[in-house]
Amino acid sequence: MAFRGVVQDRTDGAASRSSGELSAPSGVTAMVVNHVATELFTGSYYETLVWNPSNGSLLRRISNNGQPTYGLALSPDGSLLAAATGAPGQAGEVRIFEPATGRVVATPFRGDDVVLAVGFGPEGKHLAFGGVDGKLRIHETGGWQEILVRAARSDWLTALSWHQDGKRVANASRDKPAKVYELSGKRISTFSGNSEAV
Repeated sequence: MAFRGVVQDRTDGAASRSSGELSAPSGVTAMVVNHVATELFTGSYYETLVWNPSNGSLLRRISNNGQPTYGLALSPDGSLLAAATGAPGQAGEVRIFEPATGRVVATPFRGDDVVLAVGFGPEGKHLAFGGVDGKLRIHETGGWQEILVRAARSDWLTALSWHQDGKRVANASRDKPAKVYELSGKRISTFSGNSEAV
């Protein structure tokens, strides 16, 4: 089934207008825009497509994902692309690419189930990710050393977001509450107002 998306321009503060259309043949499972808004990356089942968001043209393909992609993140300087991937009940991976060439520069994590969420810290020094096993993991990006594994959730970890100070990570889950952790693994906040999975 093909995905067809519309790129909208909201830079003028007025009503949005269509400036281009994207047509991805295998659906879109994740997306991220680079920091200067010149490239849009869309993840699908076995590849990442790179688009010009101004006119919807396909710029290139990154075809060595290996597994379906569930999350994408770019480092703050745009030099690294992280992909959260996996096959349900079989395997999960985080792969790091050079966005310009598609070359795999690191595979900091391999596990037994899908990785769903991934994000670089605001200074690009850390990468956080999590997935079906409910664990929050953080790696340093210098040598991809693991600095934290925390059993943060009782169900799938589905989304995460860094605080701008780079010292705290919020995460969401099917177990409903949103939680905030420090890099040490200490939980500092729990937001329990959600009545449904997040």
